[in-house]
Amino acid sequence: MENEKFNQTIPAVPLRGGAVFPGVTTTISIGRRRSLAAAQAAVEQGGNLLILVQQDPEIELPGKADLVPIGILATVRDVLRTPHMGVQMLVEMHRRVRLEELDSSEPYLAASFSELDNLTDTSDDEAIVQAIAYLEQYADTLGEANQQIMAVMRSKTTAGELADYIAGLLNMPFETEIKILTAADGLERLQIATDYLKQELRIAEIRSKIQQDAREGADKAQREYLLREQMRAIRKELGEDTESAVDELHHKVEEAGMPEDVKKRALKELKRLDYQGPQSAESSVIRTYLEWLVELPWDKTTEDNLDITHVRQVLDEDHYGLEDVKDRIVEYVAVRKLAGSHMKGAIINLFGPPGVGKTSIATSIAHAMGREMIR
Repeated sequence: MENEKFNQTIPAVPLRGGAVFPGVTTTISIGRRRSLAAAQAAVEQGGNLLILVQQDPEIELPGKADLVPIGILATVRDVLRTPHMGVQMLVEMHRRVRLEELDSSEPYLAASFSELDNLTDTSDDEAIVQAIAYLEQYADTLGEANQQIMAVMRSKTTAGELADYIAGLLNMPFETEIKILTAADGLERLQIATDYLKQELRIAEIRSKIQQDAREGADKAQREYLLREQMRAIRKELGEDTESAVDELHHKVEEAGMPEDVKKRALKELKRLDYQGPQSAESSVIRTYLEWLVELPWDKTTEDNLDITHVRQVLDEDHYGLEDVKDRIVEYVAVRKLAGSHMKGAIINLFGPPGVGKTSIATSIAHAMGREMIR
């Protein structure tokens, strides 16, 4: 049957959204009334069926111009009706043929075809071995290696046979399937399939690496959690209060009203403190830093008294002399009064050896401006 040249018209079934390839026996779902009639007619007339592929799956009644010019000559072995899968036909795919004429009359599509006289194939061992290696690597990456499928694949003796088998095995893009279906040269078909495998292998390796990194990250987080719980249990047995101190600091950080960037840094340091043991030299440094942060009046404000006469009067009452210092402070208050809300973050730096009056000047400034003195 496979070497005859068919001149008669036989039933035809157009497929939507995918292609099929020679060399396999498979099931094809039937959804349209005319396709079911064509399959039943093929069974009644000896089984011969021409399987075609639509260019546009949205077309309900395709004409010849809507079909790929290369189809597959097949034999319908059975028409199956299943409760969940609908109607399916069991078909044996034979070879590529060229669509010649299409008859769209009822009750089903019928078509005539001609044999392809330009088909070529080769037993290029290097290309075959390379394609098999890529497919095996791809299957291993996905964790879907099947020894029976691999055995069938290794039994293919020509590049074209192997390309058709790979194309039927993988879920390729529609455009790639059409390229393989219409290519007359077997080595060209295998090269298209190999190029697709290379691309999919790179994607699968990247996806596998991302999943592996995600699993490792989750495992690391779980491991750190268990270790911290063990550390807390050990500290509790040793009678250390590190856990309560960390929890207390965490509560103070949350309640301090810090700006978002400061709070983020404080929580980072708090996490470091949680990892440190009480005997660590760095632990006391981190704790001191955090305690200093939570004691700062981040969200506490007062209404400034910017009366220059009043400020000068308070400074003179509290300190004798220090005229340069008091003049500079009055200038600062005057600038604050003129700038209003445009002046932010102004700082007066008082420096000098112990006992020269830095703290008392700061106290006087707070008193004069109506601010709370924080030491």
